[in-house]
Amino acid sequence: MKSNRLSALALSTILSLSIVSGCNFKNSNNVKAADENTQLEAYTTNLPFNMPKLSLPTFQNKDFNITDYGAESGSITKNTDAFKKAITECNKVGGGRVVVPAGTWLTGPIELKSNVNLYLDSGALVIFSSNPEDYKKTDEKNSSSNSYKNLISGSNLSNIAITGDGVLNGNGAFWRPVKKEKVTDSIWKSFVSAGGVLDSAGTTVWPNKQVVNVKRPNLLNLSNCKSVLLDGPSFENSPQFNIDINSSENLIVRNTKIFNEYWAQNTDGIDISACKNVLIYNDTVNTGDDGICMKSGSSSKSNNDEPTLENVVIENCIVNHAHGGFVVGSNTDGGMKNIYVHNCNYIGTDSGLRFKSDIGNGGKVEDIYIDGINMKNIVNDAIVFDTNYEAKNTNNTSNKVPNFQNIHISNVFCDGAQEAANIKGLDAVPVKNLDLKNITIKSTNGFSAENTSNVNLDNVKITPSQGSIFTLKNSSGYNFNNVLCPTGTSTFISLEGSQTNNIKLTNTNISNAKQPFALDKNVNSSAITINK
Repeated sequence: MKSNRLSALALSTILSLSIVSGCNFKNSNNVKAADENTQLEAYTTNLPFNMPKLSLPTFQNKDFNITDYGAESGSITKNTDAFKKAITECNKVGGGRVVVPAGTWLTGPIELKSNVNLYLDSGALVIFSSNPEDYKKTDEKNSSSNSYKNLISGSNLSNIAITGDGVLNGNGAFWRPVKKEKVTDSIWKSFVSAGGVLDSAGTTVWPNKQVVNVKRPNLLNLSNCKSVLLDGPSFENSPQFNIDINSSENLIVRNTKIFNEYWAQNTDGIDISACKNVLIYNDTVNTGDDGICMKSGSSSKSNNDEPTLENVVIENCIVNHAHGGFVVGSNTDGGMKNIYVHNCNYIGTDSGLRFKSDIGNGGKVEDIYIDGINMKNIVNDAIVFDTNYEAKNTNNTSNKVPNFQNIHISNVFCDGAQEAANIKGLDAVPVKNLDLKNITIKSTNGFSAENTSNVNLDNVKITPSQGSIFTLKNSSGYNFNNVLCPTGTSTFISLEGSQTNNIKLTNTNISNAKQPFALDKNVNSSAITINK
């Protein structure tokens, strides 16, 4: 599978050098469309699961320049009406490109329509108004005084795109609160001295009274859409989430750049929720919350037999500062299945691979395949599973319980993390059927797991600077094969809890450890078996 896949991707790279990024050209033709489809097939074939065929949206060769509808460049004139008129006219005649030329374009909210490609020319900078009044909802039945329109939105649409090399700036600094604990003293003082509104504890500051405790808008929100392409633009300085797409199908996000300051509250990079048939590749994220995040909406089906999020491919993406590089959750209650993450780099993220959920938001997450991940300077955990994300009562397992299973992680290299792995399941619902293969992690602390079962470790090299390499609590069914025990190791495996048993070591030399095993009083000595 791997050799065929790499050959296909190499071919797609060659092809991409000779074509213009999807739908960014005016005079499209069948040859270019065929090349684009070949590129998509390279990413969506030879996968560990069957991925439905994806297709790019197509548009008429008609341009609707916003300047023809009264738009004026500069930072004074609001061009909200010009955007609306151009998009409406484009949709009315069957579609095409709404062109934003080079220049600075101030605007209020933009609402997309079907068959419209919003094209941002190189040098185009769209700046969204910092006045909350521009985003007030007019439908009183579906709005409240603290809820605003998203900056760019679309609902129940088909065949839409945002393309080009321009920039979308959400002016988020005029919306977001800043937490004192996240910034330096000088940055904190600058927000306070600029007239910010402090909370009673003096630990959070809002930029103005209008946005205190409001539901902030997202930079881009799409819901219930089909055939969607995001290709090329930069999304930056968002009030809240940057790219937020819900309940949509046939979705392609590629070549986008996302930037927010590290202290920017709740500014997730790419959030995909309850979507099916999704391809994300060649994207770069630097933000103040989760990098590339999978979520699922509620499902009426029992046990998530029909997950709301399914068939997602993420490739060749870079995540710099973020709470996590690849993230699942926290809401997983609709269920997730068939996600493939390949050839991604995470540098300086709080966590690398982050799985999080809690009782009340949980559901079945299964058949996740992660392969070829490089990490550097991870602040906390290289790999983390947290089934009690919001510290709820873990004894109540009757409703929407996190259930992580059948997860495969391979070919991971991490140079620097506080903890190699921290995996915590629930007493009644352990994290289970986890495969770790060809894993190399250099960290301060080692691998810890609680309430886990059926875990295979094959060619795993974890070198913590202190403590035990592996600490297992109430965990069972572990198979260690060719697992490194470095020279000078204090303790190779520490075992805790009465449920810990059936730990097998094969082709694993533990002679370098000063103390191969440390068992607490609740663990039977027969819990470990060594096979030569």
